[in-house]
Amino acid sequence: MADHRIPYVASVTIAYPEDMIRKIEKAKGIYGTRFIHLLSPCPPGWRIPQEKVVELSRLAVQARVFPLLEIEDGERYTLNINPDAIPVSQYLKAQGRFGHLGKREVERIQANVDQEWRRLLKRTEFSSALFHADPR
Repeated sequence: MADHRIPYVASVTIAYPEDMIRKIEKAKGIYGTRFIHLLSPCPPGWRIPQEKVVELSRLAVQARVFPLLEIEDGERYTLNINPDAIPVSQYLKAQGRFGHLGKREVERIQANVDQEWRRLLKRTEFSSALFHADPR
């Protein structure tokens, strides 16, 4: 969505309701296409108890699997929460749907998450420097 340079893209999850409400309110005030990606675990599909839904949503953010961010006009990236990362394995182990994964697969997933997080940080840093530069 960001590559199409739509006015507003955001990611939200039920584990951070204040963040979600703020982004929905912000999106309502923006003209044009708005896209909000909502993470809400599915107990039967994820093979988790219903009471673990919010916890799994939080783990997704803490493991950096699901970053909470905003992208405006495809250029301004804002990372809303920069968590101290927990291992991806902690997030995966909490779900029955990933019980088949071995150590090597989990290591590959962790490496991919780490690489994507670094890319996201570069985009947010570049965006911050570009849009907060002194115009003099």
